[in-house]
Amino acid sequence: MSEIKPLELLIVEDHDMNREIFEEFARDYGANVTAVRDGIEALASYFERLKQGKPYDAIITDLSMPRKDELPSGGDLIVEIVKRVTPQTQVIFITGGQDDARYKRLMETVQQADPDAILQKPISRDDFTYVLSMVDYVRATRLQVPTFKLQPSEYRPIIPNI
Repeated sequence: MSEIKPLELLIVEDHDMNREIFEEFARDYGANVTAVRDGIEALASYFERLKQGKPYDAIITDLSMPRKDELPSGGDLIVEIVKRVTPQTQVIFITGGQDDARYKRLMETVQQADPDAILQKPISRDDFTYVLSMVDYVRATRLQVPTFKLQPSEYRPIIPNI
């Protein structure tokens, strides 16, 4: 019987408090976590792990992460590159969402890159844990069916009607 390995998870979030909270949720779930501030740091970590032969199972990332030097660094950059290089890596966005034209264009770009899911902040510990359980489920299922993919809505917990 093979040993169940912890999830290898990369969290990308520019707000320190959110990053620390997401990191705590993931560690409490039992995941091995790397947490970074933006897409540039994320891609550096992603490619380093690939080079070591230890790819991430999933990347959970904020969508919009502006940098002072104005280099592209958001989740759109991450999903575009990661899905081209390793399509099996699950990329999940957690975004606060905004109601402006720039954000809507960004969402259109991101959806074309085919992320695994897009979730709205705020996200509770239970919802975050549910997302990680779905990442685990996909990882385990792909051992038998390598092309298995959930629908984006399946990463969201079902809220029962009361």
